[in-house]
Amino acid sequence: MTSVFDHISSTFLLDTAAFIGALLILNLYIYFIIEIAKRIPENLWIINLDAKSQSELRSYFVTICSHLYIVPASILLIYSNNDPNLGQSNIDISSRLAAYKVIPCMVAHLIVDTFTAVIPDWIIFNHPDSAVYMFHHIISFIITYTILCGPDSISVYLPHLLICEFSQIFNIIRVVLSIIKSPLKKTLFYSVIEAGFIVSFVSLRIVNLGFAFYNILHLLGLYECTFIFAPLYLLQVYWLFLIVAKLLSRRKNKKNGDSKESAVKVKGQ
Repeated sequence: MTSVFDHISSTFLLDTAAFIGALLILNLYIYFIIEIAKRIPENLWIINLDAKSQSELRSYFVTICSHLYIVPASILLIYSNNDPNLGQSNIDISSRLAAYKVIPCMVAHLIVDTFTAVIPDWIIFNHPDSAVYMFHHIISFIITYTILCGPDSISVYLPHLLICEFSQIFNIIRVVLSIIKSPLKKTLFYSVIEAGFIVSFVSLRIVNLGFAFYNILHLLGLYECTFIFAPLYLLQVYWLFLIVAKLLSRRKNKKNGDSKESAVKVKGQ
């Protein structure tokens, strides 16, 4: 039985190294852009950012650039894997996976993000979410290794895992607008972005990921899915819980604010 890695091994290390190099160069480029922007008096939005926010901003820009490659490639792979006019054998599917180079790109992103964002944020800024992000990245590395060593029949479900990053694009836009205190936060645009994030998170990271893991369960067995894939899925459920809790809290605060405003108006009449 051939594994997924058998189909992509010839250029995997070279492709991964190339993506790592590209992302590191992008990191440096964005760092210098931020440093130059800070020296322009008119750029108050970036001058007023602390070091932690500047680090996050750089990390988010690099992440969104890698995801803008991974997500469209994953969509094309899912489409082609369901196209009856294209070959649907394990070899055909694995060959397309190798051609799109999404796995090397994802591995490169995890490596670069871990060493340029997650670890520095944890050590330097003592970021409270760094431990969770580190756990996510470690589990993602383990899952990638498990899938690469698994049977090539698993190739068809890999794009379903990678397409989950689509929700992160919405999240990054939302967070960046908050970091720079953009006036867009009070517009319809921000509401659409936030709605897109919630809908894509539930549909891709809860429903779609659950579908993929259910099918992978029959290919790899209960042990791998319980101790490797289950923690990642439970992490998505945990994040969904935080999203819902934040929305409920915001709704409650808005109600309290409206009540206070009404009380002030009544008192002033």
